[in-house]
Amino acid sequence: MTSRTDAPYKPSQLFDALCNMHELKTDSQLAIFLGVGSAQICKVRHGVQPISAPLLIRVHEVTGMEIREIKALMGDRRSKQRPSKNKLVVFDALRGQEQSHWPSSPRQAVG
Repeated sequence: MTSRTDAPYKPSQLFDALCNMHELKTDSQLAIFLGVGSAQICKVRHGVQPISAPLLIRVHEVTGMEIREIKALMGDRRSKQRPSKNKLVVFDALRGQEQSHWPSSPRQAVG
């Protein structure tokens, strides 16, 4: 038997667990319960869109579950998030313009 922490990453598992915990039968009922659009639930369930941070926070607010527990139900076993390797866009308030640059180290990207 697979434990929650050994489950593969699959956000739809979170939705299935929430439906079971709160005796909901459809994704539409789950969307109403969470106060989000049913299209958002559908897109995440079918892998069209990743689960967003606001949706994770909403699940936490409505259910009272810890974020770690919510992530474990999805199969997300990362202990912390890594900074993006994308180009940073910084707004220069003195000049009133955006400046694009690549961070030379991960520390610059975070701080």
